Order: sequence, then C-alpha cells, then structure tokens
Amino acid sequence: MSSREVRLERRTYRPGERLIGRIEPSEGAQAEEFTVELGWETRGYGETETCIVETLDIQTVPEETAEFIFDLPEGPYSCRGKHVSIHWFVQIRGGKEAHRAEFSLSPAREPLDLHHLQPKAKGKR
Repeated sequence: MSSREVRLERRTYRPGERLIGRIEPSEGAQAEEFTVELGWETRGYGETETCIVETLDIQTVPEETAEFIFDLPEGPYSCRGKHVSIHWFVQIRGGKEAHRAEFSLSPAREPLDLHHLQPKAKGKR
C-alpha cells in the first residue's frame, strides 16, 4: 500500500464553518479506498476520550488528490486546561494506514485557554 497524507485548507475554524481538505498521494500511489473521520479527543489526566463525529468513504484514483468536505458542528470547542484539553482532528484510514491533521474549533479560531479561568472569590458579608 502506498502512503497518502491528509491536508487541510487551514488549521483554525469557527463552529458551523466548512472544512475542506485533501488526501494527497505519494509517488506511485495506487487506487485505494479510505475512510475520512472528523472527530475530537480529550488529552490530559485520566483516560483519553475520542469521539468520531462524521465519516466519509472515499475511493482515490492513482496519483491524484481526492478532496473531502465537512460542515463543522457547534462544539465542543478546542481548549487547553491544566488537567484536560480537547483537540479536533481529521484522519484518514485505509488498510494499515492512518494519517491525521489537527485543527482548532472555537468562536475565536483559537483553543480556549482554561488556565486563565479562575473561580471568583466569594466576598465576605
């Protein structure tokens, strides 16, 4: 099996936007069937949780680029915290291959930084 890579039009998106990507072949790539997965996962303390939001089946043509499109959901937002982070990705699977590209999904097009969110101190009355 030949190698292919997943490429995204850009690395930052807002909820509801359209994500456009490509499966790019290496030299000598053959016709192959791939599953393209849109998903997110948690990283940090404890167990990792992965959620596949949508999948597409794509048949590629030898040595040609195949395009895919996903309409992005409203969340969860990409975020970075002290104990957990959420990362969005698109990955392609075919045979023994799996290639992944990560991106950020949030209204600001940047992962939310949870380190700066502090609980408000309760005032004494």
